Amino acid sequence: MADTPEIETDLVDVTDVPLSRLRTMRNPAVDQAARRLVDEIDDPQGNVGGHES
Repeated sequence: MADTPEIETDLVDVTDVPLSRLRTMRNPAVDQAARRLVDEIDDPQGNVGGHES
């Protein structure tokens, strides 16, 4: 079986962290990931690249 390539990302994997714990954490990486997620939720079309012809 071939090795699966790793994916590089700026997002923090918080899969196993309860939401109550995330709210009390003071971590720049978690804060940045949360802001990015909220921005994407608030403006989903703003994150799509494209052009008009």
